[in-house]
Amino acid sequence: MVRTMTKMYESSIPNELIPLMDDFARLLRSRIPHLAHGLYLQGSIALGGYRSMKSDIDFIAVLNQAYLCEEDIASIHAVHEELRGKHPYHLAAEGLYTSLAHLNKTARVAGESFPKLFHGGTRALQSGYIDATSAWILKHHGVTVLGPEPSALGITVEWDEILSQMDYNLNVYWADKAERLELFMDEEWIEFAVLTLARIMYTLEHREFLTKLEAGYQMLERQPVRWQCVLREAIRIREGAEGASFTTELERAQEVQQFVQRVIGDCNAAYRF
Repeated sequence: MVRTMTKMYESSIPNELIPLMDDFARLLRSRIPHLAHGLYLQGSIALGGYRSMKSDIDFIAVLNQAYLCEEDIASIHAVHEELRGKHPYHLAAEGLYTSLAHLNKTARVAGESFPKLFHGGTRALQSGYIDATSAWILKHHGVTVLGPEPSALGITVEWDEILSQMDYNLNVYWADKAERLELFMDEEWIEFAVLTLARIMYTLEHREFLTKLEAGYQMLERQPVRWQCVLREAIRIREGAEGASFTTELERAQEVQQFVQRVIGDCNAAYRF
């Protein structure tokens, strides 16, 4: 069922973002009416963990065609140029364009023609296929801004794909970061590393996704005293609270590094990656 304007926005969309989402949907319908099929929110908004001026605005725009020409790409870029000039929150927008065929895995890869946005401005092109985590959250938790409900999109994603992505995240992405102590001298990296790894552990154990902050609290309840300070510190940073848990930044960085290495090891042992 396609949503009407009176039912478009529900309590799951923060009020401060409704003007942006309203214009986003309007521009998709007016600039690319032959392509626009749906607009959805995933990530922290879909999981109920959006924090103003802190969270990304993760969106997925679904199109009717599995390949875009240069004129279509230019029209999509024009949509975001207008949004960026009008809405400050657009700077937090991170999202992907995809198609129905990509969501149900019937599209042939025909080059990279689907826009991908970072921080509302930096653009790249990708094949149209979206990562397994985004597909899973969209399928099970996605918030509809425009178009049919996510259940009507024919999204095909298996749990084995999630496991494969978690394996990559742990043993490629985070294994590399774990060797770089200097990263963890920065509070943004502390928050990102600790809470992301907490969410990975929760996801693997429960086959479900939480916000990173919720995962941090869940892990805080279950982890030994050894890691309590690291988790509290990441939660403190995420919530913008005062009162660091460590005496020096170097001590904190070393503890975070060891936490990252420990989580990678524990996950590999438990799930045989």
